[in-house]
Amino acid sequence: MRVGIVGSRSYQDQEAVFDYVRGLPQGTVIVSGGCAGVDTWAADAAKLHGLAVCEHLPVLPPRNAAPWLFTRAYHARNLAIVADCNYLVAFTDTPNKGGTGFTIKAAKNAGRLVTVHSHIPKQGQPQGLLF
Repeated sequence: MRVGIVGSRSYQDQEAVFDYVRGLPQGTVIVSGGCAGVDTWAADAAKLHGLAVCEHLPVLPPRNAAPWLFTRAYHARNLAIVADCNYLVAFTDTPNKGGTGFTIKAAKNAGRLVTVHSHIPKQGQPQGLLF
């Protein structure tokens, strides 16, 4: 099983990410994007528990490039994560915004099962939403 794990930079619960990865069975591959925060926490936890890690890093344009080129590079990286996983888990307080929101939407459109862990549950919805 290949589990994509992504998250927003504002998400602060490192222990929740570690706990989730600790609960995965041996043989699971963690697919992530190499960003600070959730991505690196998931990769670190996987390595500590003997799980393989596959990181899709963005191919960034030169520093002085137009901002839209950076957005395109990050979106391409996020689409690579979706294409490489069977299941996507997102740790975010803002599931409809930014790169994490883009990745959640792309995963749903690709027919992947998606779980969102958030510290700010929507009214009437529990944490750990399953889409």
